[in-house]
Amino acid sequence: MSISLLQWQPRKPLILLALLIVAAIAGIILSKLLHRETIPLAAGEATVFNRSSSAYEQPAVGLTKEEMERHRKGDLAFDAVFVTAPAEVNPGLGPFFNNASCGGCHLRDGRGLAEKGQLLVRVSSNNVQTFKSPADPSKFHSEGLVEIENTPPVPGLGNQIQDSSIFGQIPEAKVSIQWQETEGKYSDGNSYKLRSPKANI
Repeated sequence: MSISLLQWQPRKPLILLALLIVAAIAGIILSKLLHRETIPLAAGEATVFNRSSSAYEQPAVGLTKEEMERHRKGDLAFDAVFVTAPAEVNPGLGPFFNNASCGGCHLRDGRGLAEKGQLLVRVSSNNVQTFKSPADPSKFHSEGLVEIENTPPVPGLGNQIQDSSIFGQIPEAKVSIQWQETEGKYSDGNSYKLRSPKANI
């Protein structure tokens, strides 16, 4: 059986069109693979793509066996409940504190919330200096009791209120939170409400 040239001609444009479509799709895929945009990741290579409530409990990707063991030990220490001395296990709580364990405030290894049992209130003196130059990173510290220029400590309290104490001691302060709402409108006319905490010390 033979196909005449006249029968073949009408199919030729369809075949060319199909080849062009395939080539265009291949070009798009190849372009995406070669020119992938790099989106900055919060933890770089160690970023965990878990959007569940246990996202912060996940170990970083690619840990060695030794690193995974350190992670497990860190988890145990994070959830350890401390008690007053003298005690054989986990002594050293107090005289003032916010919670008896790290995990007591940071549920599922996440951030603490503005509610009783997880509340952390930072304070500073009104005697704040003004700076004409950009902030020096060496002046910022994570430790709440370190004296730093941008948050001078409150005499007798430091930079963090400890609202709990061991038996026989009075806590530094009692803190309660009241929520206040601010209403406003976007430029397109839609309204919104923002909620912010007000600490009563």
